[in-house]
Parts: sequence; C-alpha cells; structure tokens
Amino acid sequence: MMVPDWVEASHEPPRWSAKENSFILTRYADAAAVLRHPEVQVVELGNEIARLGVRWRRTFPNLVTMLGGILVHRNPPAHTTIRLFLKKSLQNFAADLSESAMRRSVDSLLDTIPSGEPVDAVHVLATRFPAMTIARALGLEENFVANVMRTGAQLIGAWHRGSSLKTYERLENEARELSAAMTEKIREQRGMTGGLGRMATLGASEFGLDDDEIAAGAFFFIMAGTRTTAMLLGNMMYLLAARPADRERVMADPGLMKACIDETMRFAGPLRHVGRVAGPEMCLSNVRIPPGSAIYVKLEVAHRDPEAYEHPERFDIDRRGAPHLGFAAGIHACLGTGLAHLEAATLISTMFRRFDVELLEASPQWQEHLLFRELAKLPVVLRPISKRKTT
Repeated sequence: MMVPDWVEASHEPPRWSAKENSFILTRYADAAAVLRHPEVQVVELGNEIARLGVRWRRTFPNLVTMLGGILVHRNPPAHTTIRLFLKKSLQNFAADLSESAMRRSVDSLLDTIPSGEPVDAVHVLATRFPAMTIARALGLEENFVANVMRTGAQLIGAWHRGSSLKTYERLENEARELSAAMTEKIREQRGMTGGLGRMATLGASEFGLDDDEIAAGAFFFIMAGTRTTAMLLGNMMYLLAARPADRERVMADPGLMKACIDETMRFAGPLRHVGRVAGPEMCLSNVRIPPGSAIYVKLEVAHRDPEAYEHPERFDIDRRGAPHLGFAAGIHACLGTGLAHLEAATLISTMFRRFDVELLEASPQWQEHLLFRELAKLPVVLRPISKRKTT
C-alpha cells in the first residue's frame, strides 16, 4: 500500500505562512523538538473565546468553562492541575477499563452484528466501542455519552477565525445545556464509590473543583476517550482488512499488535495537525522562531519524513526508527495512550479472530476535516469464521 494521496511530499525547514499566520513545520525532527519542548505552549481556546466576547460585549461563560476542561488546550499551571485530576480519575476506573471487561464488551458488541449483511464498521464498531467503554467507566448510559460526543464535536470546533456572533451564541446555548446535563449526572451519582460519583468526590476533595469544573473535566474525559480512539479503530480496521498478509501475521503473533497500532498511528493517525506557540526563541533547522510565534505542526507530513523513516510511504508493521508523534509528546502527551492501545488490541484481535472481514469498497471515503484523519464510513460484510470453515 503506497502513500495515501492526502499526504504532501515536501519536507523543508520551517517557513512563515502569512495565510496561517504561523510557522509551518513539516520535518519530523522539528515537529518532535516543538512537541517535546517544556516551554512551548498551546492556544487556550476558552481564553480566546472570552476575548472575543469582550470585543462583542457578550459573555460566553458556559462555553468558556466547558472548553476550559479540554486539557490539550490548557497551559500550566491550570494544565498541571487538570492533568493530575484526570490521571487519578483514570486510575480509579482501572477495573472498568481492564482487558477482561473490554473483552466482554467487545464480544457482546460483535454478537449484535448481523452476519453476512453489509454494515458500516465505523458506525457500529469503531465509534460504539469507545463510547461503551467510557460509559461503563463513568456509570453513564451509552446514549448519553453518544450525545456528549456529538455536542462536544461542535464545541471543540468553536475556534474558527471569522465565525459570527450568532454562531458563538448558538454554541453558548449548547454548552449551557451540556453543562446542565453533566452536572445533573454528577448530582445523581454524588456519594457513589464508582463512576462519575467517584470522579466528582476526587475533584472536590483533592483539587477543590466545583461541579461545573468537574463537569468540564468529565466532558474532556469523554471526548478524549472516544473520538480519536474511534478514528484509530476505524483506520486500523481498514488497513488490516485491505492487507491480508499483515492481518494474518498479527493474528498469528499477538506480540505484533503494538507495532501494528504504532504504525497505524504513523501512517494514518487520527491527528493531522497541531498548533503550538513558541515560549522562548527557538532555532529549528537553522531557522529562527521568535518568542510568541504561532507554530503549525503538520504531523501527517512529518510522519512521512524520509530522514526519520525508511520508505515512509509504506505501511510496515516491522518498521524501526523514530517513534510516532500521534499521541503528542512532552507535557501534552496523551494520558490515555495505554487505554487506546488496549481498546485497539482488544477490538481488532477479537473481530478478526471471529470474523472473515470483506471490504465492500476498495477505496474508502475519508471525512473532509482540517484537523482529523477519519473514515466517513467503512462498508464491510462480517462472516463468522467457524461457520465459513464448516461449509
């Protein structure tokens, strides 16, 4: 499988783009240096929207608060507090996020798939499984988590240059409704020893957070634990369904699963680009980056850098070399990397062990999205292997 046609081929020193008002990074070494630098910052979406509100003489308190829980858009010291809160919350959910619990969920999910009939694997498997996993951990209904995912996608996409006041007023209303729904769930579970109730107790007692702040943290927990994981699952399903030799190797040797996940993250990872802001002055590939400059890191291009990877256009589960940057790095490295690996390994291995997966479209349809690399759909037919072998 050659390089997908969405990936640019050029790799050059950082260049200033007047259109993006940013330095554009396409080399792996430059991207890694920026993501790992402890003083490089992120754009805080909540603060940016609050500043817009001042300009319009409006306030967007619910939108600002909910986006304030999004860890990847916060800087220290707030980032440090939120990260520790979410890390401890994740540890408290260990039993619900265990391999055995996930295997039970995967088996029950796969039992619902109609045999021999066309289904969209993105919708019925890749999107549903992470939602089921997070819902179980938080003690929430799967439908509630699915609704949070849909609304959250709109809120997280709120920061777009040129969006109208009317758009932000609509998003503020959606954020108000979401915050109210989340805080109501917190009240329902208050005092419980597990789920969202345990998360709320932890947030209040150890971090001094109020219900609105806990709701914002839980909102991020849901979004971070579902959306990009769903993209990884869908992309990986496609790659292995389209490459039977690799699929058979991974199924025969479970030790190759981690390498397969990592190569999927490099070759077709969910995150296409990330934005950063230089703290101190930086020098990348002999180019001076002034303090406070905006930086646009093109991850999917950096992951094709021939200086970092031999034959980068190939999907190769035996690949050696630089680690991918799909889970970010440094202080903003993804807290849920281990969880995403476990979900991918559990769903993918169980699905291909139980089913013969037939792709119905040789070239899948990808979503048109600036930030994410996501399949719009993945039409397949699943046929139980045991039945196929006995006929």
